[in-house]
Amino acid sequence: MRVERVIIGALCCLGASSFAQDRDFGRAMSFDGVQDEITSFADFDTKRLTVEAWVNVTYMSNGSCGVAAWGRNSDAAWELAVTEQHVDFAINWNKGTERRMRAKGMFHTGSWVHLAATYDGSVAKLYVNGELAGEEEFATRIESAGTGARFALNNQFPGVNEFGFAEFDEVRVWSIARSAEEIRCTMHREIDPNSDHLMAYYRFDQTETPQIIVDQTRHARHAYLGYSERPGSDDPTAVNSSVPFQCLSIVKQAEPKIAGVSCGAEFDFEVCGESVITYQWFKGDEIITGANASKLSIDAVTPEHQGAYTCIAFGSCGILMSDIVRLDVCVADFDCSGGVDADDTVAFQTSWASGEARADLDGSGEFDAGDIVMFFERLDAGC
Repeated sequence: MRVERVIIGALCCLGASSFAQDRDFGRAMSFDGVQDEITSFADFDTKRLTVEAWVNVTYMSNGSCGVAAWGRNSDAAWELAVTEQHVDFAINWNKGTERRMRAKGMFHTGSWVHLAATYDGSVAKLYVNGELAGEEEFATRIESAGTGARFALNNQFPGVNEFGFAEFDEVRVWSIARSAEEIRCTMHREIDPNSDHLMAYYRFDQTETPQIIVDQTRHARHAYLGYSERPGSDDPTAVNSSVPFQCLSIVKQAEPKIAGVSCGAEFDFEVCGESVITYQWFKGDEIITGANASKLSIDAVTPEHQGAYTCIAFGSCGILMSDIVRLDVCVADFDCSGGVDADDTVAFQTSWASGEARADLDGSGEFDAGDIVMFFERLDAGC
């Protein structure tokens, strides 16, 4: 099946004329890895937390890079950092209630990566590119950072010197633990700076105050290039952002299914980013009439339903297509479990003895030994 034909067919069928998208994230912040960071002295104490950012780290002189942290050089309330291979998150660093976790092997240098750490007061989670990379129960509160604390990007705390040769963009700090779906939904696009629970939002796009990094929210947790309002030769610089921008984002990807005859099957492809999103499902390269929701449900599967399925979702700003996924009809799956086991034998025997149409496997119009032979052949074959 040609993917291009599916897309063209959908556009023609649904009256769409153009889906060109020229938008991007504007500016990003570039760090040369030598004593350059971004600092804020605003209050970032919170009981619950999500900190997220796009980062593209090329090199770390000390083997690690502080993505975002709130604390002092003696202790800290929370921190998110990376090494050449791992992602680290900690609360109450160097305090009696310190907790930390690591997503091993989940980070790689040289390309844009979206990182997010969340904490709901009990469980900490790390996400890489919107996918859960690790979770751990901390079961303690985030303590105050204390007098003299600061918020830092591309370093951790004064004197630590964990700088990266890197670019950062779309840094967001929340006072709630966001869900995986919420993170995936907004990571590829700008967000409303007045969103509930958004503590700070740094886009790095301002030009009128080049030394000040403006917090886009009403809380005015503005930050500075370097460690103060005074310009320095080692301050980071603004560059054009190359973070992949998408006005629409996939929240749930379609997955392949296995279903028995007369069993139900459902595909689910969810997209977010606009208030009105239109969906169209295909079997092969043929439009499925009336299949215009994020879910495609088949109440009673028949052998004719077997094949490849695709969904296209679009809004006024763009278009996304699901993975091409298969529905495989499993004749021996009589208990509708999605696989075959001993329970299917019982279910087939009951169906055959009751004269149910689906038990006439050989299509003879009779319930005879041929059906039994065919069932066990398919059972032995694994479907």
